Amino acid sequence: MLLLAAYDAENRTVADPDLSMKSIADAVRRWDYHVRKDSVGAAAFRYWRVEYGKLHPEAFGENEAYGASKSQAEQRDAVKALRAAADYLKKTFGTPLVPWGQILRLQRGGLDLPLDGDVGFFGGIECMRATGTEKPDPSGRLIFGGGQVISNVVELTDPIQARSIVPYGQSRRIESRHYADQAHLYSEGRMRPAWHAWSQLRDHVESRKAVEYRQKSL
Repeated sequence: MLLLAAYDAENRTVADPDLSMKSIADAVRRWDYHVRKDSVGAAAFRYWRVEYGKLHPEAFGENEAYGASKSQAEQRDAVKALRAAADYLKKTFGTPLVPWGQILRLQRGGLDLPLDGDVGFFGGIECMRATGTEKPDPSGRLIFGGGQVISNVVELTDPIQARSIVPYGQSRRIESRHYADQAHLYSEGRMRPAWHAWSQLRDHVESRKAVEYRQKSL
């Protein structure tokens, strides 16, 4: 990995009096490359990536696969970016070692829940669970605002079995019990049954409304 190779080669070129730079480099070294709620390495790598992108924007986007620093100057910039990331995390969250779920949040009504995932086109890490936002709130946290919003898994059995999830709930009405009833499931990475056939649905009907059809006369 570019970050660790650069740190191992050039860490003596940037002061680290509080060892916070070493701490997040070690966290990235132990990281399993999953952007999970409890991952300190994911948060460290994500903010290093942001800082390195400020110095070398050409290293990302379509050129990301070819953007690893090869020169000594680029490696030193990678270490400078690590210093900047450590300073930002410590200033914003009180420590350079922050679990990712403390930063990426799902908010709805009175709920404030941690999330997995990130979104590349918002400047983050591309991953299978696309959850993110473009700008941090005043506290520095990222409040979910886009990405993976409707997920479905369908088993073509007989009868069909399906599961689905939305980040918040099916209703936009605050007074509805379905306003945020899926938020905990979404935060936990779980799904709910999506009833497909009437035999699956009928026991879960909460209300009925008859609509009279009147054909317009010509």
